[in-house]
Amino acid sequence: MKWRVEVRTDEGAWVSPRPAVPFRLRDDAEAQAQRIREMPNGVRAADVKVAPVAPTGDQINAIAAELLELAALFVGIGWTQGLNARRDTGEGVAPEHYDANCWCAQGALCIAARRIGLYELAAHDSDPVFRTARDSLEAEIAARDPSLDPEEVALIPAWNDLERQTAGNVKTTIAAAAQRLRGTAGIEATRQ
Repeated sequence: MKWRVEVRTDEGAWVSPRPAVPFRLRDDAEAQAQRIREMPNGVRAADVKVAPVAPTGDQINAIAAELLELAALFVGIGWTQGLNARRDTGEGVAPEHYDANCWCAQGALCIAARRIGLYELAAHDSDPVFRTARDSLEAEIAARDPSLDPEEVALIPAWNDLERQTAGNVKTTIAAAAQRLRGTAGIEATRQ
């Protein structure tokens, strides 16, 4: 995900100041926005914002694959069932909570989305990158376990919480979904 700084014109339109170079990190874009707010040119703080650069086509697949790869890493750190995330005590916490140390598949997707800058955008379902990552994972799950009917259950949580499920299988399946997006399905993505 890339970010840009936008300034509101007198006509009310949002435009990127020149040069309109996108930032890889939101924090870098925020720092640039702050520098613009502090300039003695009369720009009000409310007239400067940071906005995502909307990815298109192959960029969506590449970012979604990155999201899935990061989610697989989180599951590799620690995996759980029944809740999106837990702390050392076993107590449930939000996936992005600083004490979280294990995540279910859905929780790992959420924290990975936040780490690459998608979480702040809006509801996950409205974001094409998150939707693409989720759809790829659901397709991989359906291909590996046709006993789950996506019309009847929330596929990712139901699959994660199966009694027979293992951390290694969850991690490998998420990594395979990333590979599916990168066009290399069939290659073992993660060695256990």
